Parts: sequence; C-alpha cells; structure tokens
Amino acid sequence: IPKKAPRTQTGNRWSVDILEKTFKDFKIQDIKPKHIYQFFDALDGTRTARAHIEVLRHAYSKAVEWGILDRHPFKGEVTLPKNPPRTRYVTDEEFRAFREMASPKLQAYLLLKEATGLAKQDLLLIELSDIKEDGLHARRRKTKSKPKIYAWDTDGILHSGIDLARSAHRSHIGSRYLFHTRQGKPYYFVDEQGHATGKPEAFDSMWQRLMSKWVTAGNERFTEHDIRAKAASDTKSEHAQELMDHSTKEMTEKVYRRKPKVVHINKGE
Repeated sequence: IPKKAPRTQTGNRWSVDILEKTFKDFKIQDIKPKHIYQFFDALDGTRTARAHIEVLRHAYSKAVEWGILDRHPFKGEVTLPKNPPRTRYVTDEEFRAFREMASPKLQAYLLLKEATGLAKQDLLLIELSDIKEDGLHARRRKTKSKPKIYAWDTDGILHSGIDLARSAHRSHIGSRYLFHTRQGKPYYFVDEQGHATGKPEAFDSMWQRLMSKWVTAGNERFTEHDIRAKAASDTKSEHAQELMDHSTKEMTEKVYRRKPKVVHINKGE
C-alpha cells in the first residue's frame, strides 16, 4: 500500500479495516473461495465490495511471495460478475444549459474539461507556467504519463477557458495555479512523487451546489466525470484514446465512448 498513490492508499486502508473486522476469526489458511462469494453477496455485489476483495487478493499474493502460504487460496478460482459500464451521455444541449447556470469559474472549468478530457485533479493542478506559446502543457498524474501539449485550437476554446478562469480569479489573492481558492491555495496538494493528495472539498461543494440547482430545475443528474466521457464521445475514436491517455482502444470504447451511434437504414435506394 505505501507504494501506491495517496488516494489509492486511503481507499486500501479502509478496505483493510473492513477485511480485518470481517475475517478476524479466520486463520490465514482458512479463507476459501466460498467465503469470498459470501462476502461479495453480503455487500450486495457493489463496487465497494469488489474493491475490498481486490485488496484481499493482493494481500494473499504477498503472503505467497513472502513464503507464508504455498499457494493463493482463491486467485483464478473466484470470478466476480462485472458491473456494467456507465452509459450516461451529456448532450450538447444539456452541456450548454448547465454551463449557463454555472459561475464564471465553473464555466471556465467546464470549457477546459470538454476540450482536453483531463481528469479533475489534472485540471485543478494546472499552473500558470503550464500555459506556453505552443499550447497548454498538462499530464495525467494518476498514471504518471508523459506530459502532453494541448495545442491552441482554431476555435479558441482553450484560450476562452483560460481567459475566463483568470478573469474569475481577479478578485482573489494571486496564485501560481490557474484554478485556486480565494486564499490562492490549490484545491489539491502535490506530494514529493507528484501525486495529488487530499480532497478538493471547496471545489466539490461548488459542483454539488450547481448540480442541485440543475436537478431542481427538472434536469437529469450527471457526474463531473461524465464530462470527461463526453470529451471522448464527441470526437473520433483514435483522438478519444489519445485524450483519455489509455493504452488500449478497448478501454476507451467500453467505458468512455457513450454517444449513441447513428444507424442508417438502407432502403435499397
């Protein structure tokens, strides 16, 4: 766990706490595949249950590596049903209407999110020094990928988003970050390894207030992450994979490409 990203560590340590309480009366060699299935069913097969089991699976892999056990008791023998991928697609009309409800800061965020497809932590950690003559320099911190240069676009969406973000912060204390709090602090902090740490509670509160306003007006709820999926859905497949920074096309197509496909009916004409 200590070698993982801070946010992953937090989730893993929570899983360890749950696992210790659940299996405290078991000897290490006593856990069998049936117990994994029972645990999964007891938590109604949620994503949380799957996360806990992955931590337990990893723990037993280390037990084999360290010579505590001769073989893994359930690796390769437990197949959990997969959760269906999320299908919510935010239409252009919804996106425009939602953006019109937003504050200037969130309008800027939404413009840049749609244009780049960057994850929340990567957008909120953009520094002013990342804005260069050839474009916006940014990278995915979660996967430690190589930096990308988002070249200035002919439509001017990048410039519009950056200018709007700067304008929205004029009344605040200066900061090296494009998006920051009124005190000039970033919404995330960065550790020595370059990982984003903590939770962007101030930003999340802004988002939740806007979403409550959106739902109260009679609209369908969506998540901040759904905008990332919209960026992947509204462009060509090859470009979508590049935006999402995925190693395989399959991941992009299965999880992030959500726009309904148009099927043309051949009437023999």
